[in-house]
Amino acid sequence: MITLTVFDVGQASSCLVEFEGSRLGIIDCGVESASHNPLSKAILDIIDRNKETTIDFLMITHLDWDHISGLSDLILDNRILKRIERIYCNGAEFRTLWEVAKKTLRPGTGVATNVSSERKLTALGALAETLRLAALKRQDLHFELVAPSGSMPSVYPVKLEQKLLGEVSLSLFSPSQALRDRAFSVLSSLSEPNSDLSTFLGSMLESKVDWNAASAVVALDYKGRRVLFGGDANILTWKEISNRIASLSQIECDVVIAWHHGARLGFSSGRDYDSSIWEGVLGKNRDDHKYVLISHGCGRYGHPHIETVTSVVKNDGLIYCTQLHRKREVSLSELPGDCEKLGIMGSGWDGEDVDVIQTSNACSGNITVTIADDGLVSVNCAGPRGPGELQPGEFCCLYSGPLTA
Repeated sequence: MITLTVFDVGQASSCLVEFEGSRLGIIDCGVESASHNPLSKAILDIIDRNKETTIDFLMITHLDWDHISGLSDLILDNRILKRIERIYCNGAEFRTLWEVAKKTLRPGTGVATNVSSERKLTALGALAETLRLAALKRQDLHFELVAPSGSMPSVYPVKLEQKLLGEVSLSLFSPSQALRDRAFSVLSSLSEPNSDLSTFLGSMLESKVDWNAASAVVALDYKGRRVLFGGDANILTWKEISNRIASLSQIECDVVIAWHHGARLGFSSGRDYDSSIWEGVLGKNRDDHKYVLISHGCGRYGHPHIETVTSVVKNDGLIYCTQLHRKREVSLSELPGDCEKLGIMGSGWDGEDVDVIQTSNACSGNITVTIADDGLVSVNCAGPRGPGELQPGEFCCLYSGPLTA
């Protein structure tokens, strides 16, 4: 049996996989704040129960802070670090960005003025030190997480190193060398020896580095079931994936950790990528439930986008999201933009005041997926979801009325 937990960490991504009792895997480790890291707490609780616990893999999909900011809690705690058998990431990007950060984001520059930026720099530094230790052969790490651009359907996706994982299989769909190089070449060009802060930040803005396109998209297979981790993949990522596989049925999944916190893909060359990609990923077999887990917060991005929600529901996917809205009286001017876009209003809205929520609670909270040894998939969560499960004054962030199965 394996158990996957998607933690409620706001507008971020953090997942823990438990298998074979004392073996763990981590896919991304973003946290909401410096004082709250449920991932590291969960790992330490497991270690306390079983001193033989190992962390078979730590996978970092890409460089964005909401996917890496919890690295420092993992790597700087030796109780956790010494148990990590392998790190999957594109090490060159981390090393280069850390060098840029050391040159340009020095103390006193005024850049690290908030928790998120400070944690991002700390996380980069922690991983940079781990990469240095790896060069000294102190750990077995896999740095370059890249699927060959010329992969053919017969050899695609790429199977990652399996000697540690046993019955659990990891397959890489993205990024290709082309997508990875596109982002890395821009980053490398910014790391001039004497670049000052203003020049560096200006160049980053002008370059429009698309880290999301170069995000890893990874599948975990166990007992005939597949869980897809979408990272922050965008339309460029999915264009390339769909061009390199014979059919999207190759990527059909039972559980999907929605890419980019439920963001839309959009249209290109007359193709509606939200509809077509979700149809392929969720598949045409309606005998079993297909689950879509969305890790998001209530903020300016408006995640999850209505195009994503519509496409998932159209393809019979069951949505679980980590964010809850608890009713309270606020003025219309206070209504968060993403809630307004989705039409999230309390019943009885009179056009002036509206019952909405802030971000302190969760619709699903931590979401746990279990795949039994017979292949049975079950999903449980810490918050209300199903019909009749909402408490008075609560409603799911995706719906303005009672939830339906």
